[in-house]
Amino acid sequence: MEISAAGSSSKSAAPDLVRGAPGAADQAALVLHVEDDAAVRASVQMLMRSAGLRVVSVASGTEALQRVQSERLQPDVLIVDFHLADDMTGTDVAEALARKIGHAPPTIVLTGDKSNAELPWLVNAPVWMVSKPFDPAVLLAGVESLASFHRRTHARDT
Repeated sequence: MEISAAGSSSKSAAPDLVRGAPGAADQAALVLHVEDDAAVRASVQMLMRSAGLRVVSVASGTEALQRVQSERLQPDVLIVDFHLADDMTGTDVAEALARKIGHAPPTIVLTGDKSNAELPWLVNAPVWMVSKPFDPAVLLAGVESLASFHRRTHARDT
């Protein structure tokens, strides 16, 4: 996804390992999305799928960690709302996920109030903060870039 100075976007050739291109040897990148607002959750899920990415969307940090464990998920990117309705913040979720899977995936923290949000402390993983409301093209470009980064660096480590 290329974004021009005017803010418009145009599709570019993303690596097959990020998008689910027909005939790609690897599966499309997996995005784990944690958001307690159902409308935002549905919108992000639709955006990721329309770009050919796999996405698991859940409403709470607890549910995210349970799904990661039960389905043995290895997300390429975590998108997490900072202010969740359960007892975990987005920072808590990101740090717990890193402990559970043994490494920290690149993380995008979504927040409507940057003044109270804190970024997770994740070793060897980029962390971006994105303000709500967000430009879908910018979010998608960020996810694709971070997924590609994660796949390149994680493949080198394994």
